[in-house]
Amino acid sequence: MELCAWQALFGCGQIACRLRKRRGRKEELLAIASICSRVPADPPRTFHEACQFVWFVQLGGIISENPLALNLGRFDQYMYPFYEADVKAGRLDRKKAQELVECLWLKLSEWVWTISSNTANYFAGYNQFQNLTVGGRKRDGSDGTNELSYICLKATESVKTHQPGLSVRIHPDCPDEFLMAVAELVSKGLGFPAIHSDRAGYEMLLQMGYDPEDARDWSNCGCVVPHFRKTGEWTSAVNVNFGAALEYALNQGRSRLSGKLMGLPEKPIEEFAHFEEVKEAFFRQLSNLIEHAVIGTVVAQKIHMEMVPRPFLSACVDGCLEKGADLSKGGANYNIGPVLTGIGLGVVANSLAAIKKLVFEDKITSMGELNLALDKNWEGFEELRKQALGVPKYGNDDDYVDSLARKISDFYFKETRKYKDVFGSPFNTAFMGISNYVPTGKIVGALPCGRRAREPLSEGVSPFAGSDVSTPLAVMRSAAKVNHDVHSGGTLLNLRLNKSLVDTPRGRRNLAAMIQAFFSLGAFHVQFNTVSTEVLRKAQAHPEQYRDLLVRVAGYSTQFVNLSREMQDAIIARTEHGSY
Repeated sequence: MELCAWQALFGCGQIACRLRKRRGRKEELLAIASICSRVPADPPRTFHEACQFVWFVQLGGIISENPLALNLGRFDQYMYPFYEADVKAGRLDRKKAQELVECLWLKLSEWVWTISSNTANYFAGYNQFQNLTVGGRKRDGSDGTNELSYICLKATESVKTHQPGLSVRIHPDCPDEFLMAVAELVSKGLGFPAIHSDRAGYEMLLQMGYDPEDARDWSNCGCVVPHFRKTGEWTSAVNVNFGAALEYALNQGRSRLSGKLMGLPEKPIEEFAHFEEVKEAFFRQLSNLIEHAVIGTVVAQKIHMEMVPRPFLSACVDGCLEKGADLSKGGANYNIGPVLTGIGLGVVANSLAAIKKLVFEDKITSMGELNLALDKNWEGFEELRKQALGVPKYGNDDDYVDSLARKISDFYFKETRKYKDVFGSPFNTAFMGISNYVPTGKIVGALPCGRRAREPLSEGVSPFAGSDVSTPLAVMRSAAKVNHDVHSGGTLLNLRLNKSLVDTPRGRRNLAAMIQAFFSLGAFHVQFNTVSTEVLRKAQAHPEQYRDLLVRVAGYSTQFVNLSREMQDAIIARTEHGSY
């Protein structure tokens, strides 16, 4: 009898609970309907309405353009007035705000950017590159960190979605609490956030002609492009293959794999008498690739102007309505030149260093023998390859090779800036990643640094995978020697850390100090993977058990199991640093 009474009571309790849930869900749906009937036709009045407004604008772009890198900008800045007003009025607390932000994160992860299978090789992982930036200075130069900055960090940790691509801006006097919250998120092994120097981003925009207040108000676009919301810019126009340029220089302008003349005709490799001749030949081939990249881009811009209007986004970007001009026709307040992305900086610096040392300084080999080794993909030349691998490598704080990386990057910038687009704006440069360093490596034969044919190149300003054998601090010092401030398309550094380095408060404090030190040297960006090789191998073997495992690919994070096997292997091949 007593048991039946408890069963009856429990049953009634369940029914009452379900009724309360239904009433609560009904109220929730009615509130959503009311909000959706208002925005985006009318301005949002509350934080909830503002979140819905953001999603509807994003959805409008998705439907109209199937866009890559439709960014959400400085979310914590433009959303904070709504948050603050609601909290003061008693309409919102932090818990509810956290839930709304996490719901937005889920919506941003629901859609897939539709691309061809070939294009997918360059943008591995079904990523939409919807970047969202928090932290940094305000337009007047004061710190802009607020409660929403922390809510966004927490949302990324909690929901573990690959979207939005969360970026943070760090300046020397940013709150210590915020910097440590960033380090805490890094320690979770999600590949988030992308960490940017507030100052370097500001300098990049200044040199492109932005007003100082607008330059301070930058956000991260796509992978690592500092951007401003009133801008029209093609941020990823062409990938320029540095490895191919070196191959053409050493192989009479021909592809080593196909034998076809792909570059400028060049004298036989045996006739190079000095290292400077080799370097100048590389620069000639690189200049030729840049020129053809510009020609193709300008033709595409003209086609866009004639055939691809962008009415929805034109309505969202300041300047277009005022001028009565579409984005594709230069309607934005700022029209910035297209970005050419350099691929293979690290591997080419290593290769030039190998030629300089083995052929012209130590005279261990000749240009002819080196050429034969490259033709044979190093087969039968194992001892020579061992010596090539022993030459100083970019990423170990060695000026012997780092100085070459700086010269290459400076030349790339100066040569690219000689050209202007259809609007009269000079072209810009970048060393960012995506996953382009894998497919671009497939068309390049063996290189003098010891790299074998068809292997990946190097991405961004990161070292060639596995060649950074010193410490992460040494990698950062090498990367910081590049003049980041002129490459306004962004510069990207990927690092892998053993999880043990960030598992303790002391380890995270060391990481925070390392980030600030890196940025004090003039660098722009760094991001970390803290997932062990053991876990990544297990995920390869049992993908069904690791569907929520996020990794940093290049300028973005995505689910590891959604990557191709070769992209997974490329991530695993990166040095896993075990000490600072």
